[in-house]
Amino acid sequence: MLVFAKKHTDKNGKKRGLDHILERCNERAGIAPEHLLASIADMNRYLPDDWRMTRSRNNFRIQVIAEGANPFYLCGFARRVPDGEILHIINTLLDRYQFDSIDAEAEGLQVINRQAKREHPKILVPNLYYFRPCPESSKTPLFARQFERVQNRPGVDQYHRIHGLTKSGLDPDHYFWIRWTIDGNVEFVGYPASDYHGKNYWLIPTMEAKHAESRKKAYTTELHRHGIHPTPPPPTPVTIPRYENEFKFAIGKVDEETIGPVVDFFTQRNLSIQSTTSKTNEDIYLDDRKWHLYANGASFRLRTQKDNVRITLKKRFPAENLQEKRTYRRIEEEAVISPSERDSLLKGRPIAALPYRLLAYIVPAFDPTLENLSRILSVTTVRTTYLLVDPRLRCLEVCFDSSTYSAADGNTTWGPDCEIELESKGVPSREFQRLAHDLAKYLNLKRSVDSKYERGLTQLGIVKAPPEGE
Repeated sequence: MLVFAKKHTDKNGKKRGLDHILERCNERAGIAPEHLLASIADMNRYLPDDWRMTRSRNNFRIQVIAEGANPFYLCGFARRVPDGEILHIINTLLDRYQFDSIDAEAEGLQVINRQAKREHPKILVPNLYYFRPCPESSKTPLFARQFERVQNRPGVDQYHRIHGLTKSGLDPDHYFWIRWTIDGNVEFVGYPASDYHGKNYWLIPTMEAKHAESRKKAYTTELHRHGIHPTPPPPTPVTIPRYENEFKFAIGKVDEETIGPVVDFFTQRNLSIQSTTSKTNEDIYLDDRKWHLYANGASFRLRTQKDNVRITLKKRFPAENLQEKRTYRRIEEEAVISPSERDSLLKGRPIAALPYRLLAYIVPAFDPTLENLSRILSVTTVRTTYLLVDPRLRCLEVCFDSSTYSAADGNTTWGPDCEIELESKGVPSREFQRLAHDLAKYLNLKRSVDSKYERGLTQLGIVKAPPEGE
């Protein structure tokens, strides 16, 4: 748990503790104390009670990247409580260029300049990252740095692989790569540049493929000679997929006349605009030759944005009655994959990423040993996103989508298909549902219950639309 140090002066004569931190909020981070306190409270929702952070000693460094704030660090030290809980005691708030004196002393640095930071980035690299708002596709805003890639000579940047943190611990299946600099800049990337290598591993000489195969063959031969027959590795454990509620409404077009009333509706209910973004998504939907995913209300999507490649598995909840069919409730799992894994998927080969592994569980009729996935549908979506925040800094995302669909052969297209999508990013479920129902009533909006995959297949005539009510 994150808490504050008592007011005191350290051995270097510098003020520390809560009063000092709140005084530095605006000066160093450009935010009000309330914003900082709300962020720390949010971190404590996800930080495991026994999570350990160590740097030079029992100290820690958390980098905060928040909308409307300058990047800053929270630094302090840890203490263990008798019941096993670890308290992370925040001592100070530092701007992106400042370092912890404990780390500088451990490195034996007397003078700290840019060259010293290049050669000793450990005095600046954070243990944890906190993002506000939460990154897209992540269910937690708090991330632990688990792996680094660096160059052979000291540089201003490193690549960090960060994994989400929740109260139950580290998420091994979901991660992002970011490029971090000694100036405190953070940028999400798909994968590190090719001339960077693992920081925690020495560079290993290359062996020719024929020699490697010879060593493997000799190993297998020796096992058999002694009567040892190795069994296949155990199956990869399957993580329980995440459940998601969202509201979607069909609209005729996306323009100022459509967007304005929707945004006004929320601002009149005490939600303010935190940010507005616009981007174009290029998606490829995959299925097998027997349409098992479509028949089971599932979809498998491949999305490429610059050098970032993601796959997403979605599965609709089974509906027992017509009213449930009108509610868009689904399981969703997403993961970043490598360019080579993307190429394998498009060639119909299996990959090890979690969303693909889940296919056999969520769609029992799909057998990855017998059926291959192939490209079925391409969708280009222009998305305008408004991130809204309530007085308690809980977020709600409103997206306006205009989509165009293309069959795999490229000869048949349909669109634009327009809709509004609402997703909670912290607003409580009941309040979120009430806002969605009030919006539909206020603007006479029609619920959209089909996925983009289902709508594209039926509108392009690839499959026959089911009768109304089924």
